Amino acid sequence: MENQLFDWLEWDELDVGHFLFMNCTLKQDIGALKKGMLVDSISVNYQNGELIVFDREGNELTWVQLALIVVEDN
Repeated sequence: MENQLFDWLEWDELDVGHFLFMNCTLKQDIGALKKGMLVDSISVNYQNGELIVFDREGNELTWVQLALIVVEDN
């Protein structure tokens, strides 16, 4: 899912289902942040459905509650 929202140069798995992506370029608008914007890091936590974007000083730029829909083909 994250590859539809942004590109990144590095990533780390912080916990099961919780990832930190670094040196990101937005591919879509996320909240007030516009497509093409460069951001320092994006935390994606699938366990609690959060996406948080941070600047270089560690300040939170935006927080988004994710709504994930899983469809199984039979």
